[in-house]
Amino acid sequence: MTHTTTPKYGPALIGALGLLSMVAPLATDMYLPGFPLVSGDLQTSQASVQLTLSLFMLGMGGGQLFWGPASDMLGRRRPLLAAGALFVVSSLFATMSPSIVWLCIWRFIQGFSGCAGVVIGRAIARDVSHGVQLARLFGFIGIVNGLAPVLAPVAGGLLIPHIGWRGVLWVLTCVAVLMLLASVFVLGESLPATGRVRGGLREVGSMLGSVMRDRSFIGFTLMQVFGFGVLFTWISSSSVVLQLVYGLDERQFSLCMAIFAVGTLASGVLNTRLVRRLGMWRLLVTAVVFQACCAVVLFVVVSATDAGTGSSAPALWALLVLVSLAGAPFPVIIANSTALGLGRQRRGAGIASALMGASQYALAAAVTPMVTITGSISLHTVVAVMLACALVAAFAALLCTKESRTLHFG
Repeated sequence: MTHTTTPKYGPALIGALGLLSMVAPLATDMYLPGFPLVSGDLQTSQASVQLTLSLFMLGMGGGQLFWGPASDMLGRRRPLLAAGALFVVSSLFATMSPSIVWLCIWRFIQGFSGCAGVVIGRAIARDVSHGVQLARLFGFIGIVNGLAPVLAPVAGGLLIPHIGWRGVLWVLTCVAVLMLLASVFVLGESLPATGRVRGGLREVGSMLGSVMRDRSFIGFTLMQVFGFGVLFTWISSSSVVLQLVYGLDERQFSLCMAIFAVGTLASGVLNTRLVRRLGMWRLLVTAVVFQACCAVVLFVVVSATDAGTGSSAPALWALLVLVSLAGAPFPVIIANSTALGLGRQRRGAGIASALMGASQYALAAAVTPMVTITGSISLHTVVAVMLACALVAAFAALLCTKESRTLHFG
């Protein structure tokens, strides 16, 4: 496929969009098991190392507000290539950071540039597919978005003992190069000139206001954002909880995260098989309600038993089962909330995608300081934040109008 050809729905497009959506979660989470090593190598505190994650998330959120509208005005291809090149450069320099300050700077730029694959990838999907086809495409992307943040720490835990945390960043640099190559050789321009925003920033602002006044779009966005909050709260805290509180090593940590990934994969596959039969709305509501119920049980168990102390193996396994159940619905949530939300936006898909993504990563950036509000990461605080996110996601369903729940779009 040449760069002038509009991408067509098929294996090449699906694979390329999956890669674009995977890169940012990998860059977020792959070096999490190396946090204790980063702290020692750069002679800094754990709080400063956690800051590299928060800054990456801020870059992810802010960058989507830039790249999404840019792709509506300039087309999808040029912003995607520019961001891909910047992502490669920032990933390369992050591997050579001499201090925590430089690591923070390059991680922020990584987030700012890497998010373009996520936001523009969703807009490309909306450009080239519709209806159930769009739901299934987002279902695949949802599986990737659910698995990548879970499997990234697993891969990191297996690699770090052999190549260190800088070696993991080198691996991410290679993945960034693959993303850029996919953008160059697989993804053509999906937004014709006639469909672009021509009124400059004024029209962008007008369309942004229109999207934000769409009550149902806000409902779908909140379900996605806070559903992700449940998943990310655990992922961002798991390294400290499992390694420092429970005393697991990198390989044991990787095994625990692999267990967590099983439920995520199963729910994503189930979603793609059931979406035509049950519909997007029914699957979405079932997922957020199930997640909320699991979060309630998790909170009660951790509060009432010694699972909060990490003093026994049975408590650890009980924790892993409940956390896995609470995180499993996320691929269903992101696939159907994205398809229903973006399906309402015939123009300005990049802007709408940017709002969804920016909100998601803004919450992710807030999660780290929330779980360390007591001065250190506490398991009780972690599950409390997970519960709060799950309840907001469930209640957000009430914002969606009856018409939006049964929407058929083309």
